[in-house]
Amino acid sequence: PARARPASARPASAKQPNRPQARVRPTSAFIAGRAPPRAIHSPTKQVQVPGGQGKVHQKEVKTIASALREIRLHERKLFASEGGGSRPTSAVSRSPAVFVPARSAAITPRRPQSPRREIIKTLQVAKMGLESGGKLEALDEDRLMRVFRAKCLDLRLKATEERRERFMELVRKNSSESTLSLRETGLGALAGAAVASLLIEQPIFQGLDLGGNGLKDEGMTVLAEMLKQDTALFSLDLKSNDIGVEGGAALFNSLKGNVTLTELDLGILSGGNRNRVGSKVAGVMKDMLLCNSALTSLSLYGNGLGVEGSAEFASGLEQNTVLKSLDLGLNGLKDDGTWTLAGALERAALETLNLANNGIGTKGVKRIAQVLSSGKLLLQSLDLSSNKVTEKAASVLGDALAQNSLLQTLHLDRNEITQEACVAFSHGMLSRSLSVLTLSVNGIRDGGAGALAKVLRRNTALTRLDLSSNQIGDVGATQVANMLIHNSGISTLSLADNTVGDAGGVLLSNALLQNETLRSLNLRGNQLHDVTGSAMVAGLRGNTGLTELDVSWNDINYSNFRSIEKLIQEHAAAYRQGAVPRLKKELQRLKKEEPKLAIREAELAEVSEERDGYLAECRKLQADYDRTLVEEAQKLEECEAAKAEAKAEYEQRSAEHKVVKEEFEALEKGKGKELAEQQKKTDRGAVDLGRMSSEIEGLEQEIAKVLEEQAEEEAQHELQVAELRQQCEEQEKILIELRQKHAELDYLKEEANIAAEAAAAEAEAKEAKAAAPIGSPPPGAGAAAKPAAAAAGSKNAPVLAGKAVAAAKPPA
Repeated sequence: PARARPASARPASAKQPNRPQARVRPTSAFIAGRAPPRAIHSPTKQVQVPGGQGKVHQKEVKTIASALREIRLHERKLFASEGGGSRPTSAVSRSPAVFVPARSAAITPRRPQSPRREIIKTLQVAKMGLESGGKLEALDEDRLMRVFRAKCLDLRLKATEERRERFMELVRKNSSESTLSLRETGLGALAGAAVASLLIEQPIFQGLDLGGNGLKDEGMTVLAEMLKQDTALFSLDLKSNDIGVEGGAALFNSLKGNVTLTELDLGILSGGNRNRVGSKVAGVMKDMLLCNSALTSLSLYGNGLGVEGSAEFASGLEQNTVLKSLDLGLNGLKDDGTWTLAGALERAALETLNLANNGIGTKGVKRIAQVLSSGKLLLQSLDLSSNKVTEKAASVLGDALAQNSLLQTLHLDRNEITQEACVAFSHGMLSRSLSVLTLSVNGIRDGGAGALAKVLRRNTALTRLDLSSNQIGDVGATQVANMLIHNSGISTLSLADNTVGDAGGVLLSNALLQNETLRSLNLRGNQLHDVTGSAMVAGLRGNTGLTELDVSWNDINYSNFRSIEKLIQEHAAAYRQGAVPRLKKELQRLKKEEPKLAIREAELAEVSEERDGYLAECRKLQADYDRTLVEEAQKLEECEAAKAEAKAEYEQRSAEHKVVKEEFEALEKGKGKELAEQQKKTDRGAVDLGRMSSEIEGLEQEIAKVLEEQAEEEAQHELQVAELRQQCEEQEKILIELRQKHAELDYLKEEANIAAEAAAAEAEAKEAKAAAPIGSPPPGAGAAAKPAAAAAGSKNAPVLAGKAVAAAKPPA
């Protein structure tokens, strides 16, 4: 992608220190200045979606033709934008799949070339100068340039001359005579379609490497169409292409009818994107394993099959007799998935199996050991690295190895094998078939190394042993050195990254003088010093068979190191030079064995004649046996017929006897039933009578209780009524007293008013008298007489009021 210019290279007016610098978006060489390429338009198809329980959905599926139409569309846009008009028809050669510029001088523009036109011309001229070896010479350059242009479209990059040269150089470097390698070239969906079209139109390659690209589901769907038509491709590498459920389903569906592809790799490249086929495609993989008769090697490393997907995958694997190599590392199988898979291994034809990084514990390892010891497994290589193999699992695995006669390679790196676990596992070294064992990055220590060395003294089958990074010290190295003196099978031994000191190093060096089979020894990263270096030099001078020795990352001085390096180089050169004499010696040995071989052939011929006679006699005996068998079968049929008749008669009489017996039993049962029913009725009546009497007694008791409660309630009620009556009488008395007091109070008020009026009248009279002439009657004399009379009449008011109150009181 293009980069933004640094701020120092911009004009002063363009600098904006307070704002972040904007990024320049990458452009495409074919559509510069225009909108991004539109999505690939493809027809609508019915696709079986994994995990949909048989439902068929309408889904957009990209085909080869639709992808190529998209590439052609952008080429048309390019020529329309570069020539000031439409694309000239005389300057192109039309192919059925895509438009490609022709090799003609007519493409030269009449006016100065623009950068885009110059790029296209460079691409056209470069077609004629493509240098490659093998089948790349026969490959159509136009089609390879189509892949390059599609790649640029996928990445939205300019198709510059520099990028084209890098692309072609990478293809030439990685490809071989029979394999087209496009690994890590940045291919996307459109480029995948171009590759598919290339292989369909020119099926000249047996292998295709597309690892480390970005095909994803769209590109994989297009490539799946190619696999349905291709008849030459034997190997397909699709590592780290970010393929998901849809792409995986399309891939395995296309392999159901494919009869040529033998190797398929969907694993992971270091630092690349993982494929994510997952458990949802396990059903499609099962169908593929049932239908496909060509695929011998399958790698699903890191695809997330899981415990759920392992069940369906195992059901297809147990019925497949073609698949020989299977990689299921980093799939989260755990113990349950391994248990299911191990059951299918007994009926499968696998020879190589990788189960690394699956979290397999004791349960899963025990199940694998059970299958190994059964003798039904054809497995020759097993990888259980980076799991959870503990002491119990190691012991069971060692027992299985001692009984198995086919397994040749076993990897147990990066497990939990301790010193005790290795001691329990060591008896598995009695196997006569195991030739490679790796136990690196465990914790077997000196005790585990000593137990292995003790058993390996008598073992001649094991040729490679890796004990690196196991905390082995001088004690363990001493045991290993003693083993090398007696062992005549191990050719490669690694003790790297341990804690072996000079004591163990000197003994290992001395052991080289008595060992003739060891070819490679790795002691890198230990605690060796000059004492071991000097001893190693002496050992190498007496042992000319060792051709590889690594003592780096040790404290050995330069002179010893150079001497060791020089001796190893001399040994390697001598070993290479002695290849012809060794082969001649082996040939002479074989020639000496020719007379024995002739004698053996004669013996085999005699044995063959005897075998032929024996087979003829066996055929005769077989014919007699068959004839006798037929006669016996006829007699048996007659006996069976007589037996059937007798059985039918017996069944008939048995049925009659049964009917009579049932009638007699029915009569007896009828009388017995009547008596039983009567007795039941009597017992039931007695029970009912007792129950009714008890119920009556209960009711009487309840009635008595109710009557007592009612009497108590009535007595309490009467007491309450008496108390209420008494309270009422007291309240009436208090009310009468209050009424009398009120009447007296009214009377007193009235008297006070009358007295006040009289006093006022007297005062007025006095004033009038004082003011009137002598002898005249006082004014108001009549008026004064009225109050007096009223006052006289009011003296009897209290008495009358008391009588009125007494008359108004109700009877008690």
